Amino acid sequence: MNFGEAKTRVQDAIGAGSNELTSQLGTFVTDALRDIHAAGRWPWDRKASTFSVLEDVKTTVSGSHSIGADHIHTVATHVSGYDNGLVKIGGNVYDIVSWVSTNNKLTVSPDLITTPVVGDSVQIIQETVSLPSDVETVIDVIDMAYPRVLSGRAGNQCRRLFPDPFLTLGAFPYEWWARGVDSSGNIQLVLYPPPDEKRVYQVEYWRRVQLPTSDSDELEAVTGIQERFHPVIVAGAKYKAFEFEFENEGVKASAQGEFLAGISRMRNFSRADAGAIRSLKSDRSRFVGRNRYLPTDRITGYTSDST
Repeated sequence: MNFGEAKTRVQDAIGAGSNELTSQLGTFVTDALRDIHAAGRWPWDRKASTFSVLEDVKTTVSGSHSIGADHIHTVATHVSGYDNGLVKIGGNVYDIVSWVSTNNKLTVSPDLITTPVVGDSVQIIQETVSLPSDVETVIDVIDMAYPRVLSGRAGNQCRRLFPDPFLTLGAFPYEWWARGVDSSGNIQLVLYPPPDEKRVYQVEYWRRVQLPTSDSDELEAVTGIQERFHPVIVAGAKYKAFEFEFENEGVKASAQGEFLAGISRMRNFSRADAGAIRSLKSDRSRFVGRNRYLPTDRITGYTSDST
């Protein structure tokens, strides 16, 4: 079933005319998809992707340069990925606010404590790395050189603050945590200690809800939900339509019951599916005996009762 067919089925299910609710039908379907996504961790939403972390850069202040309260020319050829990293100049550590590729102007925060001169040493590290845009919850980060699983830390701990990330720089980070999100809303990870050479990692994650945008979009291809469960999407959208139309409580309760029964069937299928069971056991290893469907922090991947 594609997005256009789903909208037509919802329209037929609620008994609407051909010109009724046409502008709302797509919203009903996508809202139902959001509810299904929020109702559990589905095996089709478990994904993996790789990312790289860059080595540290050691250079010196050189050439013709100008220095202001918070910036310096020139340190090194700009390389994408070090923006929003850390720089050590004259023994002091600063956050990189921006690094302009055209003139190598490095802007830092807070303001420079001491004025650098030509020949002063500079060291730059990539403190954070942005994950793919579809990452909703991180499950594991794996160093692909071994491979080995890094320890995850809940929250956005800034371990770099004590005492100095450049003193703990090492080739083999052993833990990660989420620092927050970047300007595009993608999760940013911090690896600790920061690597001093380029490394490749695999992130296993639960992806964000995937929504169709065109009537020709196939729901299974976009969302991952198998066609056998597409009637559940229609049932959820029908319930949303009845809510929108302020139908009587009996009609809404019947539609909601149909939708929730469909969610229950989907859960039973997911638990019975062999691949889903393997994923379930893997995720429970850190929380033995705990309910897999407890509320989960959307950034860290830790359940709310984890320690």
